[in-house]
Amino acid sequence: MQHQSLTLLVIIVAFQLNCLTHAFFEKKNQLKNAIIKPTQIPSWIQETVEDLGPQSIVTDPTYVGGQMVSHLGIGTWAWGDTLFWGYDKNSDKELEEVYKTCLNLGINMFDTAEVYGTGRSEILCGKFRKNTANEAFFATKFAPLPWRLGKESVVKACKASLQRMGLESMELYQLHWPALLWGQDCAFWEGLADCYEQGLVKAVGVSNYGPEAVTKIHKKLASKGIPLVSNQVQYSLLSRVQETNGLLKTCKALNVTVLAYSPLAQGILTGKYSKGARLPSGPRGFTFMSLVPRTKQLVAKLEEIAANNGKTPAQVALNWCICQGTIPIPGAKTVNQAKENAGALGWRLTTDELSALDSVSKTTNINLPLPLQNK
Repeated sequence: MQHQSLTLLVIIVAFQLNCLTHAFFEKKNQLKNAIIKPTQIPSWIQETVEDLGPQSIVTDPTYVGGQMVSHLGIGTWAWGDTLFWGYDKNSDKELEEVYKTCLNLGINMFDTAEVYGTGRSEILCGKFRKNTANEAFFATKFAPLPWRLGKESVVKACKASLQRMGLESMELYQLHWPALLWGQDCAFWEGLADCYEQGLVKAVGVSNYGPEAVTKIHKKLASKGIPLVSNQVQYSLLSRVQETNGLLKTCKALNVTVLAYSPLAQGILTGKYSKGARLPSGPRGFTFMSLVPRTKQLVAKLEEIAANNGKTPAQVALNWCICQGTIPIPGAKTVNQAKENAGALGWRLTTDELSALDSVSKTTNINLPLPLQNK
């Protein structure tokens, strides 16, 4: 119970800080394992999206660790978290419909973590996967909490996550953030490698790693013949530090896929709050009071571009992330949100539209900080 409390405290502090102060590998056989070119697109990619406008065919596959995934995933923090997202067990049936809808619309990547609802999110993801015939790509994360020491802690946590999800092996295992204690990063990297070598995971990645750190772990894993396939970081039109700190450029050079979390800035970029929608309760609502008024010009531009494309502001904001070479992972608590997310796939913003968004986003003077990310 004490560990769970500390876990929640870590997440609370991280969230509040976030809101308030805002080579190829040399061996040819490794390269072949890292990049797969299938002869045909799976049927789930070819599904027709209903009620999502004229550009509604999801033909937008990409690859993470040689595994085919949709160019947009779903973050499942809200699936089980009561503190920030108001989760209620009575919503489980609707969440399962959200999961099924995503698969039917060609979205097959689901990102969770052991700290989301202290494991509840993983349990739900596993349950939903078991109840459907469609294949899915599951990614979860190890929490480098202060009492966790040594590489064995990573392997132990990985096995616990697999048990909660009812799996023998998962598609992607990530370190949720850099180690909080000095000297533990290398141990956790070794643990991540052990998970891969033991067949517990098909690919490994990190989250909240800056350009220097991602270069170091990439080199460490490469020495063992293990590719680092992803780095999950905060990135959106209101959080563009990854462009100026060299993170996007570094990941591209290392062939590390960037997964963009909070691509809608916790919902601000949907435009609903600019129109007077009731602000969310808790810490999000408190900080939104100062952020929302400063985003009116950006939201107006999102609405303009959306209207010209038969899309919504959220779909434009998500497509912007895709155009930057990332895979956005927005959340979805309802079937309508799942459908709206899917509408960001299968098309691209024009150069002029990207340029307009680039310019107006800078006028907000908002660049949400990265409290968990290192250099």
